[in-house]
Amino acid sequence: MKLVSIALALLVTGCATFKNTPQQDYVWAMWDICKVSGRFNAGIAYIDRVEADGRAWSGGTSGPAEIERPPMWACMHEQYKLHPYQQWLKTR
Repeated sequence: MKLVSIALALLVTGCATFKNTPQQDYVWAMWDICKVSGRFNAGIAYIDRVEADGRAWSGGTSGPAEIERPPMWACMHEQYKLHPYQQWLKTR
């Protein structure tokens, strides 16, 4: 019974760490704008994951993604300029 209690406590603590950081939420919000922009095929090139510090990793279909990634990253950088992190954070 004691072992079950310890395991449950670890599970609850572990689940609490799955919340995104503000930097992650910011990158995902910028991605949400870009993926519907129509400037690239978001089904071929996409943001795969975002690190806790906001670094984004792209994924995609080999070959076609190489064509779609440059406009995808251009859109992301444009959104970062249009919606600076500190300004975005204040509006949350």
